Amino acid sequence: MLQSNRKTVKSANVINIQRFSLQDGPGIRSTVFFKGCPLKCMWCSNPESQRTEPQLQFNKVLCDHCMKCVKVCPENAIRSGDKDLIFDFEKKIDWSPCIDACNRLALTMSGKSMTVDELVSELLKDQVFYGEDGGVTFSGGEALLHKDFLIQAARKLKKEGVHLILDTSGYAAEDVVGEVVPYFDEVFFDIKHMDNEKHLYYTGVNNQRILSNLYMISEMKVPVAIRYPMIPGINDSLDNLKAMADFISTLPQYTYLYVLPYHRYGVSKYESVGMTYKLPDLKAPDKNRVDKVKHYFASSGIRVAGLFNKQY
Repeated sequence: MLQSNRKTVKSANVINIQRFSLQDGPGIRSTVFFKGCPLKCMWCSNPESQRTEPQLQFNKVLCDHCMKCVKVCPENAIRSGDKDLIFDFEKKIDWSPCIDACNRLALTMSGKSMTVDELVSELLKDQVFYGEDGGVTFSGGEALLHKDFLIQAARKLKKEGVHLILDTSGYAAEDVVGEVVPYFDEVFFDIKHMDNEKHLYYTGVNNQRILSNLYMISEMKVPVAIRYPMIPGINDSLDNLKAMADFISTLPQYTYLYVLPYHRYGVSKYESVGMTYKLPDLKAPDKNRVDKVKHYFASSGIRVAGLFNKQY
């Protein structure tokens, strides 16, 4: 039994609990998306997850330009422009009057404060659907930013027999990783780029700590699956693929490498939270290119999910 004298954390900000997820591990799962991430990946499909605190989100498709929010919103935080509403997303105000004035639900807060007990209670409502293979996946943002909250929730869920997966960028202090990982049944770990300077440019952080943490986890008894977000023209060069294959080959253990092709599903979210997407012309790779990358890894001796083997 793992012991700890860590402090009790009252709450953490959660964006969403995605129920009946089939993409975040084996079986039917509930995936918890925490707010806050130390990385700022240019291709991030969840920009609302980057800030730790709750923030206003605007769905312009639902807006009928009734101007009710403009009339009641404090400090002129929402104004009428020539064609569209103008938002001061950076203002530190109580957005609730603005949100309450919108009867079309175009305005919402991304992120909700939840206690450990509240989150665990919500997750256990789905336990009947987990079966033998399913469970809970903690994601983000970056779940490791909420170390103490995460451990307390994991301990309670393990007492109920729930299978747990940690989905992480791996960017955290070594002691944080070492303390959190033993509470989980499996870890999903991203490798975004092997070149440190390019990793810093595209994500805002270097990769040395990340790769070191991946190696450390692979030395532990917890299975680790590697996830590679394949971003065309950024991290799919032969040099990067070879460097990644060489590094993975040195790991004491891993289950599979998952190749996750870039998609544009999250591009529209940037405007909704007042951010600018930095890769507007980037296109998703075609299936032929994705297959070539998978086969390259396989030919290098890497176990690739979806090629003649098990995958979730």
